[in-house]
Amino acid sequence: VALVYEGSYSKDHKLGDFSKHYAKHWYVLGIFCLGLLHFVGCICLVLFHIIAYSNWLIKMGLNNWKDEHKTEHHKLNGPLLFFLTAYYFLQDTSLIMKVALAGVSFLGLHFDYLIFSIHLMYVCAQFET
Repeated sequence: VALVYEGSYSKDHKLGDFSKHYAKHWYVLGIFCLGLLHFVGCICLVLFHIIAYSNWLIKMGLNNWKDEHKTEHHKLNGPLLFFLTAYYFLQDTSLIMKVALAGVSFLGLHFDYLIFSIHLMYVCAQFET
């Protein structure tokens, strides 16, 4: 992005109007394709995490609740089951982080390509030098 960027943001240039900032149209098309691949990859990570891990986490949480409340199993037939399922689903911080990164990817794709730098900073922070 930085190598082919020409121009600056001003009142005349709107966010998302990339033709003013890049000399050739195929630059914008290439960056858009990479951004789209990034967004699809983030969505796949979220969906695979939900399919593979969230169900197990919810079952473990419900089993722990049953062990702690041995005389209240009948309450799981009502709305408490939905509340506990949502509670244990939203407790998964790894899933929440993947959803946030997918949100950053969506914003980078639809508003400004520089938003992708947030994800780059996150990736760089994960690896110690």
